[in-house]
Amino acid sequence: MGSATHNASTGVVTITKQFVFTGQAIVKAICPMTSGTVGHGVMLTRYLPAAGQLPDSFNDGGSLLVTLTCSVARPA
Repeated sequence: MGSATHNASTGVVTITKQFVFTGQAIVKAICPMTSGTVGHGVMLTRYLPAAGQLPDSFNDGGSLLVTLTCSVARPA
């Protein structure tokens, strides 16, 4: 699971997770979920990196740091 922080004065929420790969992996999308258990939870958003933004694949021992920042506000 990643870590989350919330700045109450600005309403900014930051979620950070570092993935360390134990074999070759191809990452096509980044989809933060409300649960760290596979097959559970709700997808918060889906980010599809443009071609060239990520390597073609990650090798054993490679890592990817994902940081999601969003603003939270009360409805008007």
